[in-house]
Amino acid sequence: MSLPRLHWRALAPSSVPSNAIDVILDEIADDFEAVAYQNAAYGTRTPGSDKAWTVERIQDTGTTIALGLTPPSGDVDGLRIIIAGHASAQTPTMLTPDAFATNALHIAVVKGATGTIGDWESATPYSGGTLSGYWSAWRATTALTFDSIRVYESEEAIAITGHSTTTGCLIMAGALFDPESTDGSAAESDGRLYGMHCSGLNVVIHATGWSGQGSGGVNIQSILGHGTGVGSNHTGRFNPGASTWATGSRYALRDGMATERLTNGTSIIAMPITTPLGGQTVRVREAFIAPDAINGQVLYEEVTPGTKVERGYIISTSVAAPFDAMLLTT
Repeated sequence: MSLPRLHWRALAPSSVPSNAIDVILDEIADDFEAVAYQNAAYGTRTPGSDKAWTVERIQDTGTTIALGLTPPSGDVDGLRIIIAGHASAQTPTMLTPDAFATNALHIAVVKGATGTIGDWESATPYSGGTLSGYWSAWRATTALTFDSIRVYESEEAIAITGHSTTTGCLIMAGALFDPESTDGSAAESDGRLYGMHCSGLNVVIHATGWSGQGSGGVNIQSILGHGTGVGSNHTGRFNPGASTWATGSRYALRDGMATERLTNGTSIIAMPITTPLGGQTVRVREAFIAPDAINGQVLYEEVTPGTKVERGYIISTSVAAPFDAMLLTT
């Protein structure tokens, strides 16, 4: 049985005025404080309600070093997401295999938390709750010049991209995975699985994100893949009812499949994304394999002649040319 459907929304893209890690964090925070979506037809955005997440900034003498994100949904079990970065070495709890990297974003998930964020480096940054530990999420600002940031949010999960013109990085986190099962051992007590994906310190969103592969057909370099090396892209989730963590890597599609099988005339056929994690195959909630597209594109449906309805948003590696893409649906 599937979890309740998520409805993704796009916030207006923001430009990056200077390529510093605290500026990147502030731009993300500014997006989460917006009072409207990219599509004004969705009306006023009020943090803490509907699909709008609430952000807290953690600062050191006026410089932003971490963000704490709280979902609007009351159906999730104390879910929090932390995004952090610093220009000097820090000592947070890291997830295997990564080490803290200066001038780079890091991401962690907390389940069972209450209240507001305290010390982001602490093993218990919130009152109660269990911290996943951090993965190095994006290329460092010393390795990639970020021009734009896009934030997508839903009731129980978020996605954030950072791009130069032809290179992009990705974070996804929250109640991101659906076990598609009523077995009590397959999920937390609320039926959800809490986890995250990041493109990694040394990797970007792959241009052949669905068909590129490593040994045995396992996709370790691209969207929703997982590599075991430091700075690789990573995908994982909490083991249900435990503080331990499980990782896994989506299997690659055959070359050309995304191009040949996902279009039907002028229509798009979107394929659900599944990935093996901790001995079970899970579905990524309301995220789909899409044909080649440009990052930030919006998918519309013409419901009546001349009337279009927004149906989803494209995540891909480039803002200039079409490559393998993921679709988040409304």
